[in-house]
Amino acid sequence: MHCFEFFTNIRVGLPNNSVISNNLIDLKQHYYAEVDEMKYQNKVKMTRIVSEKDWRKWHWDTILELCEGNLITTTRLEALIQRTKFIKRLLNFYLPSK
Repeated sequence: MHCFEFFTNIRVGLPNNSVISNNLIDLKQHYYAEVDEMKYQNKVKMTRIVSEKDWRKWHWDTILELCEGNLITTTRLEALIQRTKFIKRLLNFYLPSK
């Protein structure tokens, strides 16, 4: 079960088991803040964005998990922007001209 499915399926006492988006973000921040640095760095390496320029070789499930979870915390996002080419390559992939 992916983390997103876990967070959307939990019961938090709201009608129809729906979670307000702000509460969902808070829950994700709390959950992903507990992930240690080594596991986070391994996830970044597993995406293959830093090591491969070809987007077909990237691991898209891990990229999605990082974007929905670990990169919500601003400290990790800033560090990834400053220290690696991860965000630059990902944004270049989404440019309309590419």
